[in-house]
Amino acid sequence: MPVQTSYPGVYVEERPSGVHTIVGVSTSVTAFVGVASMGPTGTPIRIRNVPAYHRQFGPSLDAVRPLGHAVEHFFANGGSEALIVRVAGAGAAAAKATLRNKAPADTLILDASSFGAWANSAAASGPGLVARTTSSTSC
Repeated sequence: MPVQTSYPGVYVEERPSGVHTIVGVSTSVTAFVGVASMGPTGTPIRIRNVPAYHRQFGPSLDAVRPLGHAVEHFFANGGSEALIVRVAGAGAAAAKATLRNKAPADTLILDASSFGAWANSAAASGPGLVARTTSSTSC
């Protein structure tokens, strides 16, 4: 390879290297770990927009759980994809409702799909059934 001079007495010669160049990757994908009002715990969930976050994890603006607020700002600033991992506090439990018949005998036991107080207001009924609910503990 011919040597090019840029300054008198300075010669630059490039030699091939075994080092590969760094390939660019997307910076619009991130992960969030935090407390949300509902949704699966301990499992990463791929979210592509704010409405998908609301459906899966509940409202964004929650003073006690700021995760949704951070996710909303991520998408507002051009983020395209987020992995959300919801965590629950120690002792968190899912709400439960037991439907009893007139005997009274337990007829049907309903468990919330995830931890948190979101299911405490859910209701279930049927002909001749009485609901006995157990509230969840907050996460």
